[in-house]
Parts: sequence; C-alpha cells; structure tokens
Amino acid sequence: MRFLSVWKISEVILGAFSRALPRMVL
Repeated sequence: MRFLSVWKISEVILGAFSRALPRMVL
C-alpha cells in the first residue's frame, strides 16, 4: 500500500517535471 502511494506521488512529480522542463529550457 505504502509503495503504491509512493509510486503514485513519484509519477505525478515526474509528470509535472516533464511538463516544466521544456519551459525551463526555452
């Protein structure tokens, strides 16, 4: 259960980071 929650959080963080990365580069 705890591992799944951590996976969900990391997935959301990676998604937000992948969206913000192009903006930071540009």
